[in-house]
Amino acid sequence: MKFFDTHSHYCDDRFDGDRDALLEKLLAESNCGILTCPSNLDDVAFSKELAHKYENVWYAAGIHPHECEKYEISDLDKLFPYLEDEKCVAVGECGLDYYYDFAYRDTQIAFFRAQCDIAKQVKKPIIVHDREAHADTINVLSDLRPEAIIHCYSGSLESAKILVGLGCYISFAGTLTFKNASKLLSVAQWVPEDRILIETDAPYLAPEPMRGRRNDSSLVMHTAQRLADLRGCSLEHIAEVTANNAKKVFGI
Repeated sequence: MKFFDTHSHYCDDRFDGDRDALLEKLLAESNCGILTCPSNLDDVAFSKELAHKYENVWYAAGIHPHECEKYEISDLDKLFPYLEDEKCVAVGECGLDYYYDFAYRDTQIAFFRAQCDIAKQVKKPIIVHDREAHADTINVLSDLRPEAIIHCYSGSLESAKILVGLGCYISFAGTLTFKNASKLLSVAQWVPEDRILIETDAPYLAPEPMRGRRNDSSLVMHTAQRLADLRGCSLEHIAEVTANNAKKVFGI
């Protein structure tokens, strides 16, 4: 069975001790696809190295809202050489985070809008981080209309309907398996089949029953199984649908 983990962070230092051994094992045993997402320009360069080392690993290029105070808008021009690379299939992770507010909200919005524009220029999807910023996220996406993936979806059913109406993909992470995920259940049941993706956000958000441990792409099957149970279909069907959607949106 082939899964596609559409959001992970293999540049994270939690993988420093066994990154290559883990990826070799994952790719050999599960034949999965993996997208690794950077947070800053250094991460983008490292993600490129990983993607070119492993056949079934791809990467994105972008600046996370936590990191944008460290840069000028003009620094986003440094993304273009990466976005010309055949293994770079998306812009991101970028967006808005009003939970931590590590950067001023006006700065976050400016960087988000600029990266939406870049995504449209290079004709690649944008991977959107939205934490406690649903209204502003929808406003930016409504205004600029990039092809977008809402990573680790955490909003309401009403917001999901607006986003899907804008052509967005909804990506579910291990949070779908958490006991406090009641708000997500109706979203998972409703989202049209051609708009569903799955992810790990590794090393974060390990699903039940592994919650609290370091996450990796092998655990995406738990999110897929929960999604299958909620939608009344087989795990094999969810694996196939979400993998096909990932290949379509990433142009693989």
